[in-house]
Amino acid sequence: MVAIIGGDPRRFRPLVDLYREAGRRAGHSSEQLRVGVHALGYVAPSRKQAVDEFVPGYIESLTKAGRERGWGPVTRTHFDAEAGPHGALIVGGPDEVIDKGRVHIRSGQGLSRDWPRNLLANPRAVLHINGRDIAVRARHVSDRTELRASHDALQQKYGWELPASQPGDALTPPEQATFELIAAEQ
Repeated sequence: MVAIIGGDPRRFRPLVDLYREAGRRAGHSSEQLRVGVHALGYVAPSRKQAVDEFVPGYIESLTKAGRERGWGPVTRTHFDAEAGPHGALIVGGPDEVIDKGRVHIRSGQGLSRDWPRNLLANPRAVLHINGRDIAVRARHVSDRTELRASHDALQQKYGWELPASQPGDALTPPEQATFELIAAEQ
């Protein structure tokens, strides 16, 4: 798991490459060398509300962490850069943080995990956003064009070459466990 609390997420690519190369040299398959990403985020009904609610605690918390770790104080300018298109933060209203109003989830370990198998058996779920519970249904994604778009959105944000199947090949385990979450009333 790569926990990104600041900076352009693409700068972590060399660490992931190093991890995968070390794993390959140690004899591990690419399926065994999975990488997850954790990023800070906050979603509210609007970008203004998200920023207004998130910024004070973010600045206070990271300034405190900075004192403990030798960083300078965090400023609003710092926040604005981190919440920008190449920053580590995911902050805004649903339209800003969700690609074209769609939410895709993907298991890096494929269908070997319980949660994607549970969604296949029963697509009803609850998405927790901004203190609200939203009833959703999970639609299993198997269309290669849609899988590629989901893959490309992750790659654009994080700058990593994620495993992707080629036409005529079997889907990768993460591709096999990709779902779109749709509000239940749709």
